[in-house]
Amino acid sequence: GYPLFNSPTEVGDELAHLGFDVINQANNHVLDMGEKGIKAALDYWDTQPVKAIGAYRNDADLQNIRIVEAKGIKTAQIGITEMTNGLYLPKNSDYRIIYASEAELIKSQIQKAKSMADIVVISVHWGTEDTYTLTDQQKKLAQEMVDWGADIIFGNHPHVVQQLTLLTRASDGAKCPVIFAFGNFISGQLYGRNMVSGLLSVTMTKNFQTGKTTYSGMKFEPIVTHYGAGFANLSIYPLNEYSEGLARKHGVRTR
Repeated sequence: GYPLFNSPTEVGDELAHLGFDVINQANNHVLDMGEKGIKAALDYWDTQPVKAIGAYRNDADLQNIRIVEAKGIKTAQIGITEMTNGLYLPKNSDYRIIYASEAELIKSQIQKAKSMADIVVISVHWGTEDTYTLTDQQKKLAQEMVDWGADIIFGNHPHVVQQLTLLTRASDGAKCPVIFAFGNFISGQLYGRNMVSGLLSVTMTKNFQTGKTTYSGMKFEPIVTHYGAGFANLSIYPLNEYSEGLARKHGVRTR
């Protein structure tokens, strides 16, 4: 419960069952249960067919860039968080989290990932909750990461949908999709704005003669979290299937 969260492993089982390949642990609640929580989470994800990023057992694990390959294209995955709600690892801890303030570490991680994969994907927890307005730090770090070699940036934390855009890399003119925040995939939060989110599909195309991989398009599909009175029967609908009748019955209306 609030403000220190924990969840049963059945939630993870369902994510793996649904087909998620990468789980980003870097978020403001990653230290809610301390080192024991990180260890339990990482031990659990080791039992699942997914790559866990964003929380690492030690420096060697941090340097072990996670790679996912599909259709002959390798994507390197890196997880970053701006904050951990004032909680920090003990000074003698082996565990590692990448903070958004650690510019040199992020740069070196991206450059190493770039040498290993066709695409570098960043999952970053940043920004201000419940606002559509980007912070200067978000805008600055996004462009820096793109210039360092990031190809796709998936943002979260604000609990509402924030800007989806293409940033241009200074060195080669590459177009790089950035969504600053998805909103909530599914949640029992309290306001209408928290119920709207989306799924982003990014298409990258590889020329197997030259080895070069480039951005070739994206599609954003809006979704709505629905629940009844007392947060009963949480479910997700594509926006184009969400009716006025359902909207009138949404439990969020009590607030």
